[in-house]
Amino acid sequence: MIIIEKDVFSLIRTNYNNLSPTQKNIADYILSNPEKVILYSISDLASECNTSEPTIFRFLKKIGYESYQVFRIKVAQQISDNSTKSIYGEIQPDDDINTVKRKVIDLTTDSINDLNNIVDKQQVNLFIDTIIKAKEIIFLV
Repeated sequence: MIIIEKDVFSLIRTNYNNLSPTQKNIADYILSNPEKVILYSISDLASECNTSEPTIFRFLKKIGYESYQVFRIKVAQQISDNSTKSIYGEIQPDDDINTVKRKVIDLTTDSINDLNNIVDKQQVNLFIDTIIKAKEIIFLV
């Protein structure tokens, strides 16, 4: 799959479950404070997240960025698009039915939108062509 780098927040959200607890903390901070992040040096961000600069670099690599400067520019571009959304909290035992419903709907909607933002149209077409040309398709469950 080819990742389109135009939506950094989608990349963070779609990779969230693959992040370490410390990287999730970084992701949460970025999604909640994007306006601050664009002003911070990498040292400042590490300090705000109670972690180290190398951990910030590992987080950036995990979501597909090689440079903190490029990442900050992408965040700044997206702030103007108003495309930031925080990670919705996990469903808790004491959540009422309306809260559970909202969390499930919001997460599902964002997941679909995130896929639209990161999946390359050409790769989808290539996948479809491969399926159409296949002599045999095997589904495993």
